[in-house]
Amino acid sequence: MTAVVLPPPRIATRLETERLIIRAPLVADAAELNALVRASLPELRPWMIWANEVPPLAATRARLRRAVDEYRRGLDLTMLLISRRSGRIVGASGLHRIDWSVPRFEIGYWCGSKYTGRGYITEACAALTHFAFETLGAARVDIRMDARNAASRAVAERLGYKLEGILRHDRRDHFGVLCDACVYACVAPRDPRADDLVGQLSRTQAT
Repeated sequence: MTAVVLPPPRIATRLETERLIIRAPLVADAAELNALVRASLPELRPWMIWANEVPPLAATRARLRRAVDEYRRGLDLTMLLISRRSGRIVGASGLHRIDWSVPRFEIGYWCGSKYTGRGYITEACAALTHFAFETLGAARVDIRMDARNAASRAVAERLGYKLEGILRHDRRDHFGVLCDACVYACVAPRDPRADDLVGQLSRTQAT
């Protein structure tokens, strides 16, 4: 019987970098976040499935309520990116598709249109990568994106993530076109004890 692996009892809800406060969302963020998404839809729509339609404010509130609950339970760690200079939300990121038995995480991100080109996403992803490995004990962190999204691929490559492969015809975009997905990953050094155990098992089976 496989044991159920639970998340840590307390997960930090705030990180800080030179220019950003990266924190768990609040329902009170709904109006500002909704306005940023609406203003950024033309740039987000080609890459983000959830950006296909203009989001009502009520939908943003509901999404944030769910995000707050999932963060508290360690199921999904959505985080907002706040400019330390202006105090405004500039985008969002977080650790998603979590498997605590590994542990493994996937970083997702988007930036408001008027804040692109300033390196905020690279700065945030660097902090989240460090947080995942150094605080949460990650064995693997990956970043996935549409293969056509050159800007998103550049973020992963700047951070030293390695391209593991391209998933052909992984999904359809908003226009029904089949799209490929790139998988970039960063992994912790392999524990040599695991290799020793595999070797022992192999020798046992051989005899």
